[in-house]
Amino acid sequence: MHLQSSLELDEESFGYFLSNEMRELLSLSYLLSQQTSIDNIHRPLIGKLHLEATRCEEIMDYYGSKQNRYWYPFRQTIAVTKSFTTIAYNLLHIKKTAPLYNLREVNVDFLSETDNVLLIILNSLIQNASTMIKIAYKKKITIDKSGYLIERFAELFPEGRLKNDRKRRKTRFPSRIAINLATSFLNLAEESRILKIYKKISKRDYRSCIPEIISEEHMRILENKFHNLQSIYDTHLQQSDIAQHDKSLPVLRGQVSVVYHLLETATVLVHYIERHSSYFSRKWKYRRHIEEGQCMTVLMEYFISNCDRFIVSSQEVCRTVLRQYSEPGTITVNIPNYRGFHVRPSTLLSKIVLHYGGNVKMMLYDQVYDASMPLELFRANEVINSIKRQYAAKQIMDHQLIKKLKLNKVSSGEMKKKLRIIFLDLLQQKTLLIYENTFSFEELDPLDDENLIDYVKRAITTYLALGKIDIASDLTVTFTGDKRVLKDIKTLAENGYGEDLFGNNIVLPSELSYLRR
Repeated sequence: MHLQSSLELDEESFGYFLSNEMRELLSLSYLLSQQTSIDNIHRPLIGKLHLEATRCEEIMDYYGSKQNRYWYPFRQTIAVTKSFTTIAYNLLHIKKTAPLYNLREVNVDFLSETDNVLLIILNSLIQNASTMIKIAYKKKITIDKSGYLIERFAELFPEGRLKNDRKRRKTRFPSRIAINLATSFLNLAEESRILKIYKKISKRDYRSCIPEIISEEHMRILENKFHNLQSIYDTHLQQSDIAQHDKSLPVLRGQVSVVYHLLETATVLVHYIERHSSYFSRKWKYRRHIEEGQCMTVLMEYFISNCDRFIVSSQEVCRTVLRQYSEPGTITVNIPNYRGFHVRPSTLLSKIVLHYGGNVKMMLYDQVYDASMPLELFRANEVINSIKRQYAAKQIMDHQLIKKLKLNKVSSGEMKKKLRIIFLDLLQQKTLLIYENTFSFEELDPLDDENLIDYVKRAITTYLALGKIDIASDLTVTFTGDKRVLKDIKTLAENGYGEDLFGNNIVLPSELSYLRR
């Protein structure tokens, strides 16, 4: 097909050309338009319609139909056929294969919902086919009404399944692949949290989500990532011994597949909403094949919501896999610089453990803490602060002012001066850290019969409890659990547990990005 760009086609000759090129598409569309029920519409018809629509759309675009007022409406009906046949085919595939996936239960009747959405999409295709035929007649395009019979596209499948007798593949390090698959899914589940938008907005606000929150670009990225997970399984685990004996792995594969197919189909629907639906809402002279509001309801309440449900239901499967194939390990890391295990570091640590679902313990001296519970980690500060106070007390006892005065009684004003000198010396030695620029010693008066040593110790304890100072230390804690979880904990520790020396939030590396979502 070749055309000089300077040559302008007249409408009649182009219509004659389309009569030949689009004979198959129009015959199929006429056949579809005559159907009064969806019961006879199966994948062979949908698949051939999609193939012809794709080819004819390319022809229309080559000749500049997007910029031509006369032919653009006809081109739009072809675009609808292309998009909605993709959606219909995928729904028919989901309906046929979902019972084979051993899917975990979600809180809706998924197959019943699939039937309802399929009815909407197929009726939309029938209406669009009728409109295409009307426009074709108006454009004087010849239509072969007797080209096909609906019986040709029946889907008559024999019952049963073929014998599963292929030799099992021995995969190197299958447990590592299973762990990688489960870990990747959990990370992708965090990345997919935008899908929860359907829970947060009312139906009248659905359209406002596109494209700001739900866009074709975002959906395609997620679709491709879930497709990659399916490919990992099919390449390395599909015919392996490990998948034969571990029933959770085929279940996980089924969950990944249904999410992928839902996302794949949702991406096409979002493309239609972004690119085409407004044209049919504002300028369309014919009966609409689907109302935009109904289209948004299908997207949000079937595709988006069920993607989220199956992702959530898959997370426990992934954690089961991780527990089953976990590799025990131990790491020792420094405690958080700023105020020990306070809210931020404890929360981030527990998020890591809960993300993977493992059993991770933190040990500090003879104490053991459950790393999945922030309140457990908070308790470690009692031991940490006690050790810090002991260290500070030793530094105080070794200070020259203390050695010189020993237990001698000095005036209240003199004790405050000595306290300031000792604090400044400890600060210079980097034994103490001060968190307030306006820190003052004036507010803490010596008690009656209190000597300098007791006064300085009380000041350290008071200001430490108030969070105005901290005592530097090289204290470490030990974590035991699955190596993959420990790897992320080590990365968190190496990045200050998400904060700098003064407790300010810092950016975490990309491998921990799920913690900030």
